[in-house]
Amino acid sequence: MVGLCKKKSFFLTLKVRNFVVSHFCLIFALGMEEQTFNALLPLKIAGILKYVMERGYDRETAIGKLYGSKLYESVCSEQTKMWWYSSSLLADLLIEEVETGKFTYPDN
Repeated sequence: MVGLCKKKSFFLTLKVRNFVVSHFCLIFALGMEEQTFNALLPLKIAGILKYVMERGYDRETAIGKLYGSKLYESVCSEQTKMWWYSSSLLADLLIEEVETGKFTYPDN
């Protein structure tokens, strides 16, 4: 975990027990390095797929809907900060996009 944020890697080492909170707070405050974003993206995608499948979609359909969506394009762009939202919320947005054909950003 050391090295996620070059300037604050010592902070991550000291916050092992509070990893989720400290990790995301540091990323939010300092900006995310490309390597870190690329490491977190598959976890976020897996979380979205998990929730979509829990809502009744089979695996292949869920994957196809996600990869063909505007939501996926947005989540894959670090600049949009869509990765910050919960996988559950992103799954809801994906299902809304599939059902209505319209992609909307969540309200802040």
